[in-house]
Amino acid sequence: SDRDLIPKLLQNLVELVRILPWLQVFVTSRPEPHVMSTFTAPGVRDYVHHRDLNDTIDEWAVDVKRYLEETVPKIAHYHEYVQHNPRDLERLAARARGLFIYARVAVRFLETSHQPEKKFEQLLSLKNTGKGLQPLDELYLQVLESAYPPQTLQHPGYADERMGLKSFLQVFTLAYWRFPPQHIAFLSLNLSEA
Repeated sequence: SDRDLIPKLLQNLVELVRILPWLQVFVTSRPEPHVMSTFTAPGVRDYVHHRDLNDTIDEWAVDVKRYLEETVPKIAHYHEYVQHNPRDLERLAARARGLFIYARVAVRFLETSHQPEKKFEQLLSLKNTGKGLQPLDELYLQVLESAYPPQTLQHPGYADERMGLKSFLQVFTLAYWRFPPQHIAFLSLNLSEA
């Protein structure tokens, strides 16, 4: 499985670095156990410089804020809004917590509407109380709820949309858990009828 291949790949990279001291490899990953165990194994620590995202977020917060300040006013209908509501942009930057991916997803979310007040209200109303990537998960949920409002999906006239979303989420879940494509194809035959 892929989970077994990743530690082997990482071990091979470390061995290359041992053999070729001029070689440097840059690896990024979520702190998953099968990855972290490879980097913390005896004899490997001398060759690995680990940097936890949570330890560096404050350093990147300024860059993320600058990105938002330069990007959001360029979105149609948003320039005047952020001029009159700079605090909203500051609050959005604070919620990004130094994560460029959060800022980028938020910008894409803002680009979906010409109603800056409504979109900022949706973004700034998120709980955003978790640690690590939990605020990003909350942002993704907000994006999905905005695209597919629960009250709309419950209406009998939106049965096709409800089934389409359910099928999409089921296939996405199967792909996320790394089911082989042929298994997804087999299982998805009746997903839209589920």
